[in-house]
Amino acid sequence: MNEALINGGVDAISIWEPFGYMLNQDAGGKVVNIGSPGVYQLSFNLISSTSVLHSLPPATSERTIEALAKAIDWINQYPAQAQAVISNSLDIPVEQLRWSWDDYVFRLSLGNALLTNLQLQARWALENDIRRGTMPSYRDIVSRESFDKLLSSGRLK
Repeated sequence: MNEALINGGVDAISIWEPFGYMLNQDAGGKVVNIGSPGVYQLSFNLISSTSVLHSLPPATSERTIEALAKAIDWINQYPAQAQAVISNSLDIPVEQLRWSWDDYVFRLSLGNALLTNLQLQARWALENDIRRGTMPSYRDIVSRESFDKLLSSGRLK
């Protein structure tokens, strides 16, 4: 694919990072990252068992969510500094992050995307005999209380 793109055999290719960045380096900067935020989504879910959640002081989950929100706000407000921290932590060139930074969307949410993702994964596990039983009712499992409280109080954007 790389050779076909560089030689004009194809107009565009779709590849994972960091391969786009590496291709651009190999091609002497002749490759353009078209970038399409939201084409591929990767989510990180904050999960706790009910027993642990209820054993903590009541404000702990709210403080945790609020800290994540502040961190995400900082990443969005100070992208160069965030890139420097990430570059250092992952031991990758900051230029590699800059190459695809605009493709990333950093946000904190609790919506249907999470439920849909959980349902798809559960269905896949059941269909492939990785898990047995019935489809869980994720709406009954996911606790929105702390998130909604912060949202309604204006402490989350």
